[in-house]
Amino acid sequence: MRREDVILKSYNIFENFIAEVDITAYKNAFVYINFRNEVITGAILQHLFENHVAVAAPRVEDDHNAMSAYYITDAIDDLAIDAFGIRAPKRGLPLCRTEAIDIVITPGVSFDGRGNRIGFGRGYYDTFFHINRHALRVGLAYDYQVQRELITTPRDEPVDMIVTESQVIVTESRPGMVKSRNPKL
Repeated sequence: MRREDVILKSYNIFENFIAEVDITAYKNAFVYINFRNEVITGAILQHLFENHVAVAAPRVEDDHNAMSAYYITDAIDDLAIDAFGIRAPKRGLPLCRTEAIDIVITPGVSFDGRGNRIGFGRGYYDTFFHINRHALRVGLAYDYQVQRELITTPRDEPVDMIVTESQVIVTESRPGMVKSRNPKL
């Protein structure tokens, strides 16, 4: 995808996100830091900072077996390139307890209307979701990433909402999780 398309579609996804999610209802957000052509999360991060929501970002630990959440207060100064070539929280930032997070913004390679998600195959987010069962799980995706149906395994954890540049899909994977601003959802 061309960079201009990534920027435009990401902005439309941000607009759909803020139209549907009342971010002031949350205290601790866990937000991925975009990589390559993933949906850009910078505007969402800024929106969270401006609304006084504590923000944590993922960092894969040195043994590459676990993903942890670290608080950030600046989307530029608090991040550094990690071993995977991805921007991640710098060493020395405060650890955020997984249980403290009440909304997770997650990337994915593909999603379906039931909330199933395929990531990059390491299972970091599935493990994270399994530990934290109470957080709202929001997948950000481009329209072309939403498929009719995905093949999943018992280990796969679904998302509650998928936000694309043209729609917001509220899944029934965990009924009652989504508290939307839009009464039609």
